[in-house]
Amino acid sequence: MRAAVLRERPFGPQGGLPERVRVDRGKDFLSRTVTAAFNALDVTVEDLPAYTPPSRARWRG
Repeated sequence: MRAAVLRERPFGPQGGLPERVRVDRGKDFLSRTVTAAFNALDVTVEDLPAYTPPSRARWRG
């Protein structure tokens, strides 16, 4: 997580916090730990509808 967020050396210059994260209801993203981390970082979580792979096509490329 540190490498993804920090923008200073040795982690940067890429990085930073997203404003919004879209999740596909996977067990990892629904865990209390991940939810607490998103809340602590003030990141909005958008749940995608269950069982709709075409809705994920925009961010998977």
